[in-house]
Amino acid sequence: MSEENTLNPVNVTKYQTAADIANKALLHVLEQIKPGSKIGDICTAGDAFINEAVSTVYAKGDIKKGIAFPTTVSNGSVICHLSPLVSDPEYSWEIKDGESVRVELGVHVDGYAAQVATTKWVGVDKVSYYSFFSQPLSRGCDRSVSFNFIGKSANW
Repeated sequence: MSEENTLNPVNVTKYQTAADIANKALLHVLEQIKPGSKIGDICTAGDAFINEAVSTVYAKGDIKKGIAFPTTVSNGSVICHLSPLVSDPEYSWEIKDGESVRVELGVHVDGYAAQVATTKWVGVDKVSYYSFFSQPLSRGCDRSVSFNFIGKSANW
């Protein structure tokens, strides 16, 4: 194993710095997700936040840093990794109330990457969310069964 890839304190600090920025960027993106928000604008805001945040760390020297995985915002109709260009029709897709939205992004400092992801239910508070899935024979139960059925039919 080369000296460059060992987990010495300097490299661990780079991982930690990337992770701190990734977590802050994720929170920033989650704040942008509201009914009526455009997916493309949210992705652009996430990438801009990452680029601005990494510009303030390791400013001396020639250390590469930035986006390790572009900000992706996938609504319920997309499986994953939707990060549209301005020219794509998906750029102007709007987030709807009650929709599930998956967010994923990654940051690297000198090649040491940290990637984060989460799912947010738009317009649903925690109490509503948990009661939605805990009531027997509710829409939540039906939805869980549907996801299970789709997975089995697709041989997942």
